[in-house]
Amino acid sequence: MLNKNNKIKKLIFVLIENKKMVKFNILLTLFGISSLFATVQAKNDECDSINNYLENYDDIQIDYCYCNDYDKVTSISIKGETVTQEIINKLASYKTLEKLALTRISNFPEDLNFESIPVKEIEFYDLNAYKNRSFNNHDTPKNILKSLTKAEIVSITGYIISQTTINDLSTLTNVKTINFDLNRFNEGLDFSKLKNNKKLTSITCSRYRNERSLEGIPESICQLTQLKKLTLNYCEITTVPKCIGNLKP
Repeated sequence: MLNKNNKIKKLIFVLIENKKMVKFNILLTLFGISSLFATVQAKNDECDSINNYLENYDDIQIDYCYCNDYDKVTSISIKGETVTQEIINKLASYKTLEKLALTRISNFPEDLNFESIPVKEIEFYDLNAYKNRSFNNHDTPKNILKSLTKAEIVSITGYIISQTTINDLSTLTNVKTINFDLNRFNEGLDFSKLKNNKKLTSITCSRYRNERSLEGIPESICQLTQLKKLTLNYCEITTVPKCIGNLKP
């Protein structure tokens, strides 16, 4: 009988101790979770770093920013009034940056230079808003397109496409794709200048609502023998030159 009572007392003691251990383990787990949460909260990725930097500028802010799994910035869009060379140089310091979008920037200094930017894709976007968008009647930024020496994809949205635009783009030796999306096209554009872009294989053209479009496929397109893809959206194409058949996919 005594042995039985001792066994019961021992079992009760073990249960009490186990209950204490369970409580202790729960406390440790909660402490671990809170510590991990604090670590995550304290950790900053490069988007945070860029955002903190741009707080020094009253008229420029981040539109969107994305990082990879290692918290390194890969894609960013900035918007605002004036983009400065200092901002461009700062963005150039992020070597993992692959895409840069300049959204509704009101002022581009003519001496702005993008040669230091390592991005493969760059977009100039000038429509006022995503919904009920309006056209701003802006020419493409002067002298800037020529400095996109590392870009492989150039997209221009919401601007007036002039012969100067075409001429500036013709100097880019690494460009593979040019997208003229939702723009106004000046009359009599000569695309033959783009034959200098030996890597250029794709061109997209589309007009914005009732703005002037390409009225026909310019014969100068036929001189782009390296071209494999030509996409025309919302354009009033009434004539197609016979030479277009000379282009081979």
